[in-house]
Amino acid sequence: MIDELAKLKLFQEFRQEGIEEGRVEGRVEGLMKGLQEGIVNVVRVHFPSVGITVAQQQVQQIQKEDELNTLMTQLLMAPDEATARQLLGLSAA
Repeated sequence: MIDELAKLKLFQEFRQEGIEEGRVEGRVEGLMKGLQEGIVNVVRVHFPSVGITVAQQQVQQIQKEDELNTLMTQLLMAPDEATARQLLGLSAA
């Protein structure tokens, strides 16, 4: 009986850890998606000729939060479309 209770408690602990990990992963995924959408919106508003689809494709390849934050800041400070294209890894139009 004690063995079964210990196993049940261990299972519940593992289950709780799994739930917590899932929540953290969900928050990170939401944050990344929000940053990606923000970058696409910056491109849409400030550099519409670059194209939303192209911007989406480029930012979806970035999987690090700090890189997305840096790109967002650089795009907000970009003086022209050529700079924005360069930051997105695109060739000049």
